[in-house]
Amino acid sequence: MSTATTISIVNKRNFEKIKINLAPFNEQKRIVAKIEELFSELDNGIAALKTAREKLKLYRQAVLKHAFEGKLTAQWREENKDKLETPEQLLARIQKEREARYQQQLEEWKAAVEKWEANGKKGKKPSKPKEQDKVELYHFPSDYYLARMPADWVCLKAEHLCDYITKGTTPAKSELFVNSGDIPFIKVYNLTKNGTLDFSIEPTFVSAKTHNEFLARSKVYPNDVLMNIVGPPLGKVSIVPESHSEWNINQAIAIYRSAVLLPKFLSKFLLFEKTVNYMMAQSKATAGQFNLTLEICRKLPIPVPSFEEQAEIVRKLDAQLSNVDSILQGIEVQLAKSETLRQSILKKAFSGQLVPQDPNDEPASELLARIQAEKAAQQAAAKGKKTAAKRGRKPREVAQ
Repeated sequence: MSTATTISIVNKRNFEKIKINLAPFNEQKRIVAKIEELFSELDNGIAALKTAREKLKLYRQAVLKHAFEGKLTAQWREENKDKLETPEQLLARIQKEREARYQQQLEEWKAAVEKWEANGKKGKKPSKPKEQDKVELYHFPSDYYLARMPADWVCLKAEHLCDYITKGTTPAKSELFVNSGDIPFIKVYNLTKNGTLDFSIEPTFVSAKTHNEFLARSKVYPNDVLMNIVGPPLGKVSIVPESHSEWNINQAIAIYRSAVLLPKFLSKFLLFEKTVNYMMAQSKATAGQFNLTLEICRKLPIPVPSFEEQAEIVRKLDAQLSNVDSILQGIEVQLAKSETLRQSILKKAFSGQLVPQDPNDEPASELLARIQAEKAAQQAAAKGKKTAAKRGRKPREVAQ
């Protein structure tokens, strides 16, 4: 019906050819009244669902705020204070583990170079891992949204907590395969707002060759945490599941891989609305689109409790938010059904099934004759005006 490339335009001639089921005038009034009645009830229900959804989202964010300010586990921390690391011990452990991982990367690099040399130095020489800088405490900036945290927590930049923070790559369209292939390829629409990955949405795959060559830098593994860095909307986060041993991602997604933070703890922190807003404030918007740079991702300040307290925070969040997420999902289903119901009402209305017919209504044949007479009168009036205009004199009124 429409003819356009980027903007749909309804062709007038096609529009005039649309066939409309015509009911008697009184029945039209009853249909309109019934539609307005049902739509009013439907709109009230939709408004109630949306209000409930917003309240649940506010509650969810309030719980997350309490979690990352240490209030959610305050009692647990007091009960276990003799068993937990001091901030100094926590910082020293993170630094030690970071150095150990660097030494492992160095050994792997040396082995890769030896293999490269043994193969006659074919291809690109393996890159030496970047030497790790010393972990330093990060002091909250004045505009940071978590101005307070427990005294036995530390705050560090994401780059000091993660072994790997980078973004994905997108191959040529010809290298992407829908529904089948060797390696699953994750896109932004597979990420969610609850930390899980939904790969049922247009599942895309790449070949093992593309995965190991062109996309080698953006390989992801189970328990990696993914976040979209191109929006709106930002704030979609998912943990890579164990259903495949290796995955890959496109250029609009960042990888966080950490041996210091529990994946669920990190994912919930990245899902926290205040975290997203803080990162957006560091970015530049272009034509309403926010893009997070890897620098912003790496410099993100993260409050870090002991490993044991991270696990307790995750446990409490799962207990308090699982019902919220389930209800939110149910609300989205009901909102989708409401639109289907709206269309169902309209379908019944224009197929004569919404209201009972009245034998006293004007017959369709009389209504059609009246419409034809009115149309003929309008055409005659228009013709008279056109003729008078050609003669240069005022047209006479056409008798109705």
